[in-house]
Amino acid sequence: MSLAHPSDPVKSERSLFLPILCWLAGILVTFHPMLRSGFEHVPGWPSQDPRLVNFFLEHRWETLLSLLPPERGFWSPPIFFPHEGVTTYSEPLIAVVPLYGVWRALGAPPLLAYELFVLAIWSLNYVAGCVLLRRSFRVGVPAAAVGAMVFAFASSRVANMTKQQLVPHFFLALAVIALFEIFRDEPSESAAAKPPPAWGWTGVFFAAVTAQLYTAFYPFYFFGLAVVAALAWGLVLPSFRAATLRGLRRNAAPLSVAGALALVAAWPLASRYLGAAGEVGLREYNSTKLTQWFSSFLMGPSNWLYGWADRLPRFRPWSRSTHANGLGAVTTIVAAIGLFRARSRRSVVVIVLVAATLLLLTLRVWGDWSLWPIVQTLAPGGGAIRAVARIGTLLVFPAAIGVALFFEQQAGRTPVMLLVLLAAFCLAEQAHRELSFERTFYEWRTERIAREIDPGCASFFLVTTGGREDPDVHDDAMWVALASGVPTINGRSGNVPPGWDLEDAHVDSPEERASIEAALDRWLARSGRTRADVCRIEIDRTRERTDWRARPGAG
Repeated sequence: MSLAHPSDPVKSERSLFLPILCWLAGILVTFHPMLRSGFEHVPGWPSQDPRLVNFFLEHRWETLLSLLPPERGFWSPPIFFPHEGVTTYSEPLIAVVPLYGVWRALGAPPLLAYELFVLAIWSLNYVAGCVLLRRSFRVGVPAAAVGAMVFAFASSRVANMTKQQLVPHFFLALAVIALFEIFRDEPSESAAAKPPPAWGWTGVFFAAVTAQLYTAFYPFYFFGLAVVAALAWGLVLPSFRAATLRGLRRNAAPLSVAGALALVAAWPLASRYLGAAGEVGLREYNSTKLTQWFSSFLMGPSNWLYGWADRLPRFRPWSRSTHANGLGAVTTIVAAIGLFRARSRRSVVVIVLVAATLLLLTLRVWGDWSLWPIVQTLAPGGGAIRAVARIGTLLVFPAAIGVALFFEQQAGRTPVMLLVLLAAFCLAEQAHRELSFERTFYEWRTERIAREIDPGCASFFLVTTGGREDPDVHDDAMWVALASGVPTINGRSGNVPPGWDLEDAHVDSPEERASIEAALDRWLARSGRTRADVCRIEIDRTRERTDWRARPGAG
């Protein structure tokens, strides 16, 4: 499975102007609401995951700086009181905490630090994409800049703007670069000239993969499937088999040693994930969450050019970020042409075969049938995956590679201005309309509710009234718990503790109030607590916006 292509020398361009220009264009197109508002508008919808991800980043940062025992601090955020160990109900985000913590250390408030964190991880994706395309696919600076622009600012990432935990892919890009170096196959007639084992690159590969596990499980798991698929194709295809076996034999020692060290490093988190799975169970098979035949065409209802497709009657039930894996007609065609023209390169063949394999394994092909139940059974961890169609974020890799190869192939054959216009249109296909919320409103709301908490409370439970529903009540309570230092019975995460039946904490009728009170009593009885351990806080949402606009200093 030789991944090198010695006949494609790296071009000599050293200018950083074009990469910086493409990065800046991607940032402006993707984050124009936030930048235009002076960081007042936070990317994403508040009722989905931005504040949840921000909460876990803030909790990780606070506990890393504290002296609390791990069981009381890091692994047990102050939610779902008195249940402990709920960190592994969601993505860990541990490896990227420094990208958030640096802004908190410089004095930025949590939501502003989150916005700067978002800019950092998207920018690192761009840099990693440039390095991958330059070093491993030997394209020039202009082609690498355009390909990295697609890699970092792909519509499938923007459509998942509310789920920033899925965005960091720079660790995986580094892992792919390491694989290229590990399996670089340059046979020599002289035995003495054979390349030595790639100890350094093998260490980089396992460190990057472990860091991805400590960031988010979904990309880690899908990448693991991709690596297994690449190895399988390398052993099955006769033209790849000899090179694959040479690479495995040459690097047997570093692969074994670094792999064992990675397992040791991963075990503290993996063991807790296993414990959480035993406590709350695995995901049930849900065919609506599988990749659909149209998932690679849908781009989300907020996409500027193609959002109308999500609103068609045939696709309306699927108009959600889970299935918005498309990149646009022109970008897809350009990527396909670039990959097809480079079919003589072994690395390209491997990338295409792996992408096709991942699609096949996750595709709903007939009725509710797919190969995914087999994957869940054979590949450890598959039972933790709910939104299988999110594998589309990993398939940005082959698309970006294809785009970069196309622009490299066209260099000198197509007028520069036409290539510039084509690159601009590819970026325009990834653009979405505004998805944001006001930062100062939610900061004000948290402070206002926190003032209602008596510091002497052992815990509190937040209930809201006014209106028909309240998707923010649990996020508000979680942030108030951090602000006040008092744990909350409220909570939101990828899972909930057994017996916690308080998802709807909004009161709209006497019947709903009675239902919530009964559920609270059951939870307290289950955990050996009484009403004396709980301060009950009730907030009326009706006049919040009016009060916020009338606050001192507003405007």
